[in-house]
Amino acid sequence: MSIEDRTSSTRLWIGLLAFTVANLGVWVGSSLVHRADPGLVQVDRSTTAIDFERTGRLGMVFDRSIFDEDQVGHSFDRSPFRIDPPIAGTWDVEDRDVVAFRPDAPPPAGRIYRVGLASTHPLFHRFEFDRSTLPDLRYRPLRLEDVRLAEVTSTPEGLATSATPEISFDQGVRPDDVAAATRITVDGREAAPVWRTAETPETIRCTVPVEPGVGVDIEIDEDLTARDGLLGLDERVRRSFDIAGTLTDLGTSTWRDRRISIRFDRTLETSQRMPKVTITPDPGPLSVRIQEQWLMINARFEHRRSYEVRVDPPLLAEDRSVLAEPLVHRVTIAPPEPTLHVASTSGQMMPGGSLEIPIRHFGNSSMHLGIHRLVDEHLPMVLAEVVGRRTLPRVGETVFEGSVPLESDPDRITTSLLDVGSRIDRRPGLYRIAVRSEDDYWDRHQSLLLVSDLAIEIQRTDEEILAWVTSISDGVPVEGATVTAWAPNITPIGSSSTDRDGLTRLALGEDPCRVVSAKLGDQVVFVRTADTGRLDDRSLAGAEWSGPLEVSFHADRGVHRPGETVHVSGILRTDRGEIPMGTPLSLRWIRPDERVANILEVVTEDDQGTFSLDLETDASDPTGHWMLECRIPGADRRIGRIECPIMPFLPVRLQVAAELITDAPEVGLSVSAKHLHGAPAVGLVAKTRTRFHPTRYTSDEHPDFVFERPPTSETVTRTAKTVLDEAGVATFPIEAPDSAGTWRVVATGSVSETGGRTTSATRRGILDTMHRHRGLHLPEGRVHEPGSPVEIDVVDIVDGEVDRGAEVSLNIERITRTWYRIDEHGRWEWRTREQADPVGIEGIESIGVRSDGSRGYRIPALPEGEYRITTTSDTDAITATTSIDLHVSHWRSRGRTAMKRPDRVEIIPDQTTVRPGKEVSVLLRAPFEGTALVTVETDRIHETRVVEIDGDGVRLDLPVPSTARSTCFV
Repeated sequence: MSIEDRTSSTRLWIGLLAFTVANLGVWVGSSLVHRADPGLVQVDRSTTAIDFERTGRLGMVFDRSIFDEDQVGHSFDRSPFRIDPPIAGTWDVEDRDVVAFRPDAPPPAGRIYRVGLASTHPLFHRFEFDRSTLPDLRYRPLRLEDVRLAEVTSTPEGLATSATPEISFDQGVRPDDVAAATRITVDGREAAPVWRTAETPETIRCTVPVEPGVGVDIEIDEDLTARDGLLGLDERVRRSFDIAGTLTDLGTSTWRDRRISIRFDRTLETSQRMPKVTITPDPGPLSVRIQEQWLMINARFEHRRSYEVRVDPPLLAEDRSVLAEPLVHRVTIAPPEPTLHVASTSGQMMPGGSLEIPIRHFGNSSMHLGIHRLVDEHLPMVLAEVVGRRTLPRVGETVFEGSVPLESDPDRITTSLLDVGSRIDRRPGLYRIAVRSEDDYWDRHQSLLLVSDLAIEIQRTDEEILAWVTSISDGVPVEGATVTAWAPNITPIGSSSTDRDGLTRLALGEDPCRVVSAKLGDQVVFVRTADTGRLDDRSLAGAEWSGPLEVSFHADRGVHRPGETVHVSGILRTDRGEIPMGTPLSLRWIRPDERVANILEVVTEDDQGTFSLDLETDASDPTGHWMLECRIPGADRRIGRIECPIMPFLPVRLQVAAELITDAPEVGLSVSAKHLHGAPAVGLVAKTRTRFHPTRYTSDEHPDFVFERPPTSETVTRTAKTVLDEAGVATFPIEAPDSAGTWRVVATGSVSETGGRTTSATRRGILDTMHRHRGLHLPEGRVHEPGSPVEIDVVDIVDGEVDRGAEVSLNIERITRTWYRIDEHGRWEWRTREQADPVGIEGIESIGVRSDGSRGYRIPALPEGEYRITTTSDTDAITATTSIDLHVSHWRSRGRTAMKRPDRVEIIPDQTTVRPGKEVSVLLRAPFEGTALVTVETDRIHETRVVEIDGDGVRLDLPVPSTARSTCFV
């Protein structure tokens, strides 16, 4: 044999050996994997312990039919199954593969119940069961409901001496067991509590000696069980509480010239009334708020000036610690840091305007200014943000580069107006304005400025963009402007010119659009699509017309129970509203798993086109949303359907009622419960949860007046627990919020049956803990002309009655808003920053008392701008501060309806329900005259109109698309 033959033979034997080893491994592995014996009956699914507790039914579904048809619906005289430990009850055969156990009484809690087999039963002569699939139920282990500090005993001076923790469970427990399983420490030292049972056996209390300012830690072992139970808690419980002490300040800090903050050693209570704060010398109006451990005082302070800050008690921490004595600090406001800042990072100005940019600066006598104009062909690159602002000079031309002197105030930040117009010769275009300190190279800022008289508005759909180009100077639509849509890769998608109304449409197709620009000569304007709205909700188009026939269904109830009959009626109409005579219909009754349970045939009545049918359900039917669909026999198109939820539910065994009492300062909730047979629910546990939501005060007699803001934005929650008395009634006194104000109260009373089932009742009301309120009203609306005085009405309401004797002083501030853009979770959003500057106005005169008891005042004419009028009623230790905003603008015309929102256009349809294909009459009103674009939209734009709004509005007749269904927008 040659060497080559021996080598080939060796390779053959090695291959055969490897194949044999692989097959042997597969055989051994498969023999080790456990497979269920196909002859063993297995439990496919069974009731959980929680469902057994809730429904009183233990069900088992087997993987095959093991019972005869004549056994279904009957109980076993001798059951093949048993429960260990034993429970008295009956075993019922609910289906050929379903058996259920129902106990005669609630079984003892805290047990592990195991289902076993009565091996001598004849059933086991026919079937052999897989015992490993029989259910084990951990029935009602002990559960902790709450650990709270029920009471703290203090000396007459307010110093804590003892604390009473309260531990609540869902079952009765022995105090000795709780004491053995619980460890309580006070500031790390183990305490010796005295244990006792509270009002109910489920609640245990103890008393622990404490000192002011200490911490109490409670630890409960997981082995604790109920009185008669064997199953303990799921895990070890740990809770900590802080005992109130003396609130101590940790120091002060300042933020620019706007805020002084005082830090305390504990978190402050946010719902309390703000403490009295006095600052000397007086910086003007103060604003005090709480944030965690900080008391923040906002005002217009002066740099390099010292202030004495005094905080008077009461001031409360979350752990009920209090400020014992007045707190006094002396604070010096530091000078501002050197700064150089362009007031706005981007904006647009008209070539014929002032073209001055505000520059905020401090500590700089001059600055370096660079102005660069973007070259037109590079415009899309910058608009799409492919080129950053620092790279802009490389794709632009330098217009100005040099030093500019600044006039600064040595004590405060100065705002100077930078004349840009003379440096760019008022030439339209996109400019980068860069400023830099000549003393500090890194103190720099920049802004993009668009100089153009064009304005563009766009509306997007999936298929197209509607663009409207107007002139900023006169508001007139611009004809002949070239509008271009740019893709993200800086290529044009499409381009077209605007018509005489300044409108044009651009088809998008499949291409995404990032920027839309408009150009007319040297004028250019742009908008990024990410900053605009989009009509991309396909549901706005409504459902398609189902054809010449349509069915409307209604059921006798919203929800049915398995085993009940669902009664459904329907009405058939054509798309013209006509009644078809004697039309056969095919109805499909569909289960939640989308299987067709039944197909029924009906014929409509000749007179009304109606029909009705009864749908039988079985007690073993699956629960969920069943569906009834209607078709023409032999057709696949559905012409109507209705959802019929079939859900399991338990009958209400209790009737619970509640009554809310909100007569300030007393707040209470009375809860009563009775069984359905009429007897009071004596001895059951009742709980209440009351939420106080801060809200603005309103008056039915003065509905147009604006009153003070809520004292806080935080919701206050109170809870309580007790036992119903012999009449089945429990009355809960509820502690009102500490802060004086108006509160919307939502109180829920719940009563729990034995076994844990709860029935509730909820009541709502308004609580007013601030008996004095001041309201403001502008009779002529919130938009006024520069040359006319402003009338304002003031009303004081004390305990619901008008008070005509309170003093009134009006403070007026001019509001300046600065817009800026921030990156909010990866999305750019516009925000506004507000600056309020006091306006000294003399000559405010009283014009007498109105018929509703309010007092009128006349304020001299104000220059154009946005203003805020503030007034404070500070009597009887109650301070009510109210403000209202108004706009002074020459755009307001005489005789126009006063509007509460001068930044909105009113759209008033004469009817809200219109048939498709018909017209609707719409009234448009605006606080100023001008040109408006009106569109009719669903999920796309169907109609556009450009109209002039003048006088008291304009009325239009707009067509509703014939394809529109449930919704159409103007």
